[in-house]
Amino acid sequence: MEWTVEPGAAPGPIRREIRSYLRDRGVDARLEDAEIVVGELLANMLRHTLAGGRVNVDVDHEHGVVRLEVFDFGVHDAFAHKWPALDEHHPPELDRQDGRGLWIARHVADDLRVNHQPSGTAVEARFQIGGNPLDV
Repeated sequence: MEWTVEPGAAPGPIRREIRSYLRDRGVDARLEDAEIVVGELLANMLRHTLAGGRVNVDVDHEHGVVRLEVFDFGVHDAFAHKWPALDEHHPPELDRQDGRGLWIARHVADDLRVNHQPSGTAVEARFQIGGNPLDV
């Protein structure tokens, strides 16, 4: 399932829709985690995507894995290139205004990947909800 989030939108309604979408398909495990991660990723992309870029959210569930992908189509500010280099083991300094969302997402999801492309940035988060462990 895919959602398009327009510039200036709040992440809350999409978080709730994704939770309902997964619950309607029998996914009960990790709903809160998926909701937290999609909210953090959406907030980051909506904040750091310039030029009114829209954001797409794609969610699927198969073989015991929930996959969320958040993709923006905009030009990024100076923060975006730092995403892959954020320290995964230590939270950002308390006096920083940014940097916590991706850190939180990396720690809540079982696997999180950032892929910068000419057309935008894709962040994929995966959650193991059954079956065999993720191959990360």
